[in-house]
Amino acid sequence: MIMKNYLFIFSIFALLVWGINASESSTTLRLNEIEVHALASSHNAKALDAEIDAAKNKTDGLRSLLYPKLTLEANYKYISEVPTLNLPGGKSSPFGDNHNYSVGPVLNWVVWDFGSIKKSFKGSEATSLSKESEKKLSKRQTLLAVRLAYFKVQLRQEQLRLVTNSLKLTEAQYSDIANRVRIGSSTRIDLLSAHKEVLNFKIQSRQIQSDLSGDLRDLYAISGSNDSSDFKTPVELDLISSTLITFFKYENQNLSEKVLDHHPLIEMHNFNVESLRAMSESYSSNNLPKISLFAKTSIDYPNGPILEKFNQNTIGVNLTMPLFEKGRSTSEASEKKNLAIASENRREQAKIEIVRDWQKSKDQLKGMQDKVDFYKQAVTESEEQAKLVYSSYRFGRSSFLEVQSSNLHALEVKLQSTTNDVQTLIQLAYLASISEE
Repeated sequence: MIMKNYLFIFSIFALLVWGINASESSTTLRLNEIEVHALASSHNAKALDAEIDAAKNKTDGLRSLLYPKLTLEANYKYISEVPTLNLPGGKSSPFGDNHNYSVGPVLNWVVWDFGSIKKSFKGSEATSLSKESEKKLSKRQTLLAVRLAYFKVQLRQEQLRLVTNSLKLTEAQYSDIANRVRIGSSTRIDLLSAHKEVLNFKIQSRQIQSDLSGDLRDLYAISGSNDSSDFKTPVELDLISSTLITFFKYENQNLSEKVLDHHPLIEMHNFNVESLRAMSESYSSNNLPKISLFAKTSIDYPNGPILEKFNQNTIGVNLTMPLFEKGRSTSEASEKKNLAIASENRREQAKIEIVRDWQKSKDQLKGMQDKVDFYKQAVTESEEQAKLVYSSYRFGRSSFLEVQSSNLHALEVKLQSTTNDVQTLIQLAYLASISEE
């Protein structure tokens, strides 16, 4: 009884140790977690954040021109010759002093410029909104890149699992044939053929492992990780079937005009057009008169012939208008107007391409879904055929070449079925990149 208790305790301890080692020897990669990490660590997103802040800073700077500007003005000059007034009796009185200065605050305010400043900062505001739309577009592109990389790893791992299972099957068949050779019921040709099949599957398995390692590095790089491990430990991923369930919500979505108009790429072009047109109007206004007010209070010295400092208050109106600048403002306005036309055309081309990509993904998705049931039936029948052919070989009614052919066909059908599932995921990811917020 005591011995049984010891054995029970030892078994529990062994299971715990095995569980700890198993958890330490595998890496878990969940798609939703990788997406969050990729978005948080995206340097492109951080760069766009800085550009958005810069655009807002520029907008604030331009907006400040709408308000009065208060400055301090000070000047000093030295006059070598001061004119004098000769008075009767031989006396003289200087008209000033060699040293002259003036210091005081000045208020300037552009009260009318035909909207030049206002249009300028409105254009800058639109540029800031364009950058925000670009950030949304970058987010979608990052998510799409991460998802495609993750699906590729899922496919590669499933390929490795299927090839490994086929390798185990061929090794078992090779061992069986080796026993049959010893008793004279199989030939050495069959034994060598079976071993060749084992070696081929080992080569495939090793190549897939190398490809899987490279795909994992791509996934880590896209998600912003600097992981430098050799990826020899098992990697646990989401099941392809569960990922399909997650993404099937995009299958029945429609690309309405509203969805298309709110696509970040379209919004980005719209804001670019708005910005460029506003800036064009601002440059055009530079050809028109500008009226500004100014007011100044200062301490001046000297007070004419009286050598004392005094307070001087000044108020006035300025009107400025360019008379000749060789078409500078007109050319700048035309440049922005033409760039706006270019952005409009890029926006329309982008709409055509988005609709085209959406329809292509829909077409591909329908074809892949129609093949799902065919592949399920083909996998079941190919597995059954492989078993029957090997059983027939054992009874001498089939050649080993037929066994190899049926084994290879069963594996190919399984690989094609898995590839079809992953291709379905890829098309759903493209639909998500167009339609999701």
